[in-house]
Amino acid sequence: MTPADHYRVKAGDLAALSKAETDPLGKAEYQRLSQAYLRLAEQADRNAGYVNVRPPFDQPQRPPGDRPQPQQARSFIAAPPPVKMYKPLLLTTAATVKR
Repeated sequence: MTPADHYRVKAGDLAALSKAETDPLGKAEYQRLSQAYLRLAEQADRNAGYVNVRPPFDQPQRPPGDRPQPQQARSFIAAPPPVKMYKPLLLTTAATVKR
């Protein structure tokens, strides 16, 4: 059986549970799950035409001596701009000015 067939069987089981359910919320949930499994079956049918082109994990992709050397980590964060020091402002008001 293909994965799509498994999904269709599960969708049928959920549809049967939906018909047997008396609670309206439970019935609606079983119907939604059944429809979701039917969509999974359709997607599995579409995916069946694709070929997996990745090599198996147990086969190395390159010879062991042909590995690139690790590079030193680079920082992509810019340094903050230098802080300018300003002299404090003297606030003078009419009350602080002596005549």
